[in-house]
Amino acid sequence: MPTEPTPPQAAQALPESIPAHYIKSSNYRVLAVTGAMVGGSPQGKVVFTPYVDRSPIPTMVPLMVDATSGKLTEDFSKAKGRDGIVRDFEVSLLIDFETAEAILRALEKTLAQMREIRLKTAQETRKEQV
Repeated sequence: MPTEPTPPQAAQALPESIPAHYIKSSNYRVLAVTGAMVGGSPQGKVVFTPYVDRSPIPTMVPLMVDATSGKLTEDFSKAKGRDGIVRDFEVSLLIDFETAEAILRALEKTLAQMREIRLKTAQETRKEQV
């Protein structure tokens, strides 16, 4: 005689909240960003590569030797290095589509708040100048 299927076990109640712990890795650091290259990867990820524009660091600066004291001083007028600016890249972020959309929403919300603060600050400054 066939056996009756047993009713599924009562589902355990989901917790009301779960703690999320924010921990910085040993490699954590703050990066300045003045721009970014953004594109897509063959795997369908958003590739976000921030950079910072900066002046080139000299590759060579002659040290002048004082004949009397032996003291060394740098002569930056004779420095050698690159012309122009340097775009310094430190990292590329590969972001899945859903995460990129969530980041975009968070940025839009933060920028809207910052616009309001900037507008209020500008209005207060104008009032003080009158």
